[in-house]
Amino acid sequence: MEQLDLLGRSFECVCGKTHSVPTREVLIAEGAIDAVYELCERNGMRERCNLVADSITYDVCGKDVAQLLRSRGISLHEIILEADTEADEKVCDEVLSSADPHGNFWVAVGSGTINDITKLVSTRVNQPYGVVATAPSMNGYTSSIVAIMLNGLKATLPGNPPLFVLADLNVLCNVPYELITAGLGDALSKPVSNADWMLSHVLFGEHFCNFCIDLLSQSEQLCASAASSLKSREPNAIKMLMEALCISGIVMTIAGSSTPVSGGEHLISHALDMHSHITGRKKQLHGAQVGVATLFSASLYERLLEIDPSELDVAQLANRYKSIEEWMQPLQRFFGDASKVVTEQFAKKYPKSKDELEVRLEKIVKMWDELSLKLRPLLRSQDELRRLLYNADAPTTVWELKIDIEEFKEAIKLAHTIRSRYTVLDIANELCILPDELESLLKRSQIARW
Repeated sequence: MEQLDLLGRSFECVCGKTHSVPTREVLIAEGAIDAVYELCERNGMRERCNLVADSITYDVCGKDVAQLLRSRGISLHEIILEADTEADEKVCDEVLSSADPHGNFWVAVGSGTINDITKLVSTRVNQPYGVVATAPSMNGYTSSIVAIMLNGLKATLPGNPPLFVLADLNVLCNVPYELITAGLGDALSKPVSNADWMLSHVLFGEHFCNFCIDLLSQSEQLCASAASSLKSREPNAIKMLMEALCISGIVMTIAGSSTPVSGGEHLISHALDMHSHITGRKKQLHGAQVGVATLFSASLYERLLEIDPSELDVAQLANRYKSIEEWMQPLQRFFGDASKVVTEQFAKKYPKSKDELEVRLEKIVKMWDELSLKLRPLLRSQDELRRLLYNADAPTTVWELKIDIEEFKEAIKLAHTIRSRYTVLDIANELCILPDELESLLKRSQIARW
């Protein structure tokens, strides 16, 4: 991993800011679990441990981790959650209340949910933690944020990254294959999330870091190299995917937010998750949803960059302005009780009047050439992204996600409202590409093929 020289130290980025990467070690190897005690010891994690796993990850390798730590004299308290547990405030409170009050470090054995819960509770009590990864399914292992359901809103909170990440390839290569392709879907979203970051930078001056983009290009290259070999579960391909995901998490830590790796495509996935709470539909893997949404976002960018700004009628577009109050009914219908907190997020970025929207549109037209010049190098064609997903037998259609196409359409229409972050979904709504051209965009992206 080329980024290993960043681990466990502070450095001055080319953007002039000083950054810290708290994660000190990332070990991805066959038989890596045998080194769990040594990793804890080297990182000052001694004496009393709270170990968090779920019923599946405990059977996969949690019991082995527990035995290895106990055999070396660690006093271990196990917290085993149900397999379908979701990261929310209630669960985190329950984990804290059931923990050993004398414990002085934490070990998470799992992937997305278990890592998020452990990261948040260890941060709350200001104690270090390490993670034994059980799947290359998501990019949050090394990040400084926690994805959590908060009052019905899929939100992100700050959290201290783990001091170490341990990933045993004997485990990672034998997980259900959909977890592997979910990791690929998450990792391949970077071209569109990077473009969203640049979009917000050019239009609104949001901090942008080329050093982070360079790191993410390493992540992309690893994924492109690994994609076609994942379905045969080649250890080196799985290792490259896991490295790519860890790089992505480190970038979030350096940037101080998920913005570089999470744009409109992630918002579509979050919106689907939030809606599933209302309908009771079984949630699908986040990375799988992100992969399909990435194909849509890439197609949306292609359509956006075909526009001739001289042909945009700013006054006519501004006349289609809808007030926040007019948005309330569809938000209530799709998000239910969470619509109140969604509206609060949306109002932070949404123009307060038709006149304010017109001013923004005039700015977009004025800066169109700069936008086009800076966005194009960051993007990959949706055909290329689809090929990489297809070669790995990863989902490329809504049908493969087992989600109704009408629900997916609504998620696309409303996903931009759940964050104050400005993405391609926002500019597409302001230019009326969405919802006007939704059907043609679905056809173009091929995600609605049945």
